[in-house]
Amino acid sequence: LLHGASGLIVAASPDGILVADKSVSASIKDEVDRLAARPMYEERRWGVYKVVDTAEFPDGYSALTKQLTLNPGCSISYQRHTHRDEVWTFIDGTGTIVLDGESHSVGRGDVVRIPRGQKHALLAHTPLTFIEVQTGSHLVEEDIERFPFEWPETC
Repeated sequence: LLHGASGLIVAASPDGILVADKSVSASIKDEVDRLAARPMYEERRWGVYKVVDTAEFPDGYSALTKQLTLNPGCSISYQRHTHRDEVWTFIDGTGTIVLDGESHSVGRGDVVRIPRGQKHALLAHTPLTFIEVQTGSHLVEEDIERFPFEWPETC
């Protein structure tokens, strides 16, 4: 809600809110292109995620923090990453995680470290919410290699 403001451009999306003076509208495209490199919120077949924070350091090391919620009966594919490590902190719900072929139950308070190269998958038994912290030098969605894996039931 804006009162008494004029000459502004206001745009809202799941990725954020942009407020700018019309006089600088030509430079907005550069900012939008930069933001478009990674969605900040996304709905997937298995649930939703939102980016909570990002950090880049002078030596090229980066960190990306997401909050994810998997719907009951849904799973994240059996996969591994080449360029990043991950730490998952489970904050609500229950599920099963598979790490290099071994299954373990997970729930509120559990923390799992997934080093680059380790195969992993996750199945939610209830709505399952966790914080994922990715670290490494190349944090992109394309850093994923999927493998065949069959859960008894998935969404």
